[in-house]
Amino acid sequence: MVDSTASSPGAATGRWSNGIIALHWLMLLLIAATMTMGWVAEEAAPSPAKIELFVWHKSLGITVLLFWFIRLGWRLASGAPPDLPGQPGWQVSLAKLVHRGLYLLMVLMPLSGWVINSAADFPLKVFWLFPLPALVGPSESVEEIAEVVHIGSLWLLLALIGLHVAAALWHQFQLRDATLSRMWWGRGPGGH
Repeated sequence: MVDSTASSPGAATGRWSNGIIALHWLMLLLIAATMTMGWVAEEAAPSPAKIELFVWHKSLGITVLLFWFIRLGWRLASGAPPDLPGQPGWQVSLAKLVHRGLYLLMVLMPLSGWVINSAADFPLKVFWLFPLPALVGPSESVEEIAEVVHIGSLWLLLALIGLHVAAALWHQFQLRDATLSRMWWGRGPGGH
């Protein structure tokens, strides 16, 4: 990724921009809703309601993908606030690794879902309005591989989200530093 911290708005304040903060929390809500609807739809008996849930699941997944591109572009253009002073190198490296994993999985999940849908030869309309083209032709074997990737990505994403949340809470309550406040609205670290 491009390191443009010296010229980013976050460099001056030591916190993320309000736009990145809004996208961060919006994407969390969208991902949680998408996962919940997918689980409920998987467990539901065949019915029109099950189909409706899957349309919502797929539509929200495509919305996550769209916001991923917006967030990545914004992040590359605006950079990041500098690392907090005094953080050990292993913490900085681990945080960067987790963030890169989250970014990768936030794109892999919806793309693999789209491939599943395409390989199953099922038309995909986002929110019943916008038809999306198939990414691959009908193929049972491709569908099965994409399902393994989709489910594997789900569990990896849940694990990384858990690690991300645990680290944020550890920084907030154990280390008592500004890590969490940099990704929240209001006054930044040091009263900025």
